[in-house]
Amino acid sequence: MSKGQCHPSESRQFADPQTGAPVRQVTSQESIHHHPFYYLPAYDDAMRRLYFISHRTGSPQIFAEIRETGELRQLTDRPDLNEWSVHPSHDGRFVYFTVGSGAWRVETESLEEEEMADFGGGEIREQGMVGAAMGTTTLSRDDRWWAVPVKSGETARLVVIDTESGRSEVILKRDTIGHPQFHPDDPNLLRYAGPYHSRLWVIGRDGSENRLVYGRDAGKKEWIVHETWRPGSNELITTNWPHGMIGINVRSGAVRPVCRFNAWHPMINRSGDLVVADTKTPDCGLQLFDPLDGEGIPRPLCLTESSNAGDHWNTDHCPYDDGPVDVFAPQHTHPHPNFSPDGGGGWSSPRTAAGWRRSTRRKFCSGRWRWFPTCERSSHNPWRELSAGWTSRRTGRSAGLLQVGNLHHVCSYGVQNSSARRSLMNPWAGAWVIMRSIVADSAAAWGVTPQAQKTGTKSGGRSPTGSP
Repeated sequence: MSKGQCHPSESRQFADPQTGAPVRQVTSQESIHHHPFYYLPAYDDAMRRLYFISHRTGSPQIFAEIRETGELRQLTDRPDLNEWSVHPSHDGRFVYFTVGSGAWRVETESLEEEEMADFGGGEIREQGMVGAAMGTTTLSRDDRWWAVPVKSGETARLVVIDTESGRSEVILKRDTIGHPQFHPDDPNLLRYAGPYHSRLWVIGRDGSENRLVYGRDAGKKEWIVHETWRPGSNELITTNWPHGMIGINVRSGAVRPVCRFNAWHPMINRSGDLVVADTKTPDCGLQLFDPLDGEGIPRPLCLTESSNAGDHWNTDHCPYDDGPVDVFAPQHTHPHPNFSPDGGGGWSSPRTAAGWRRSTRRKFCSGRWRWFPTCERSSHNPWRELSAGWTSRRTGRSAGLLQVGNLHHVCSYGVQNSSARRSLMNPWAGAWVIMRSIVADSAAAWGVTPQAQKTGTKSGGRSPTGSP
């Protein structure tokens, strides 16, 4: 396998065994596949290509599904690709990434690679597998500016690269810089993650006005994590694990409640009026909710079957307050749901759950009807139904990408107490995680009658967990 090689479409359609929702599996090759980190795009804005990382060559490489033909094209062949640095440009011309000690981009048609910056030898990421150690980067919505965190010794630098001129500038030096993100409406404003005890920072693209925007309640050992901008506003929405989410206005400092359930990796759509989040401890699947009403009542979309590695999330407060934490949390085991640019297609698992029924209302987004009917709660307890019977999990060894509606996420198909589940899995069982990303028609996903699953052992209470 080599750069430029095209593989036949691996796409297949099937009905979800729990809900009957149509699902499209994008990849079937037996290796790890995952999309970029949860708040980063997996598509160009025109949705001509769907970008993902594949380990099918023996090392992580950038691939794209050509949406028109379904072919899977290998875009890179690098021995040192940082798989979580990947960021497709919004116009579809390039994919940006870091390798070793450099920052590069690849042209999506010619596959010509261009070095944008050389950081001078050695690894540029922190040690570990979460937070700043992932080396995520961010590209402004106009594709003009690319921000790359670089760690050298004890100093972290935030480097902003002008993608037109190639010039770069260090706008910040400090102890740690993680998960930077440009504001979706303002290329002159970024947010980034500092240390766990003072997480939420904003900074101007020129390095001005670097400031902490939220002081956590240290007495309660608040764990503030997994933040993202709310489009059309000055607000960051962030998880206060495992108690729910809050919104913080970075201009006024106002803080408000967003939801009160264990939203793990929450991502908001481009209209700013709908959030999807995965869940953990218990894993109640993907949940949709309104980020504006102050309640954020969850509406189950689907189960993920991901293995959700990271025991440090099994807590009701920030574990780092109790001393050093030995973290083992491979990020490809986390669902990381996200929306597609138009809100009409993406990656996710197509499972819904008992406890909700359809009403006739729908949301009008991007000039046409999109997403799902508004759901109203029935007499069933969705948390109980979602958590019942899915505690006996082992991991498998293959990976695929699947698609459901407006969302994308990574789904690890572990062996569970269900012959229907088992029939979808690779026959290799019990060795490592099976990663699958899923895509399906969102309206169809809600157009079926959810069926409660009562197989296996009923799980315990709703305890907290998550992953940065």
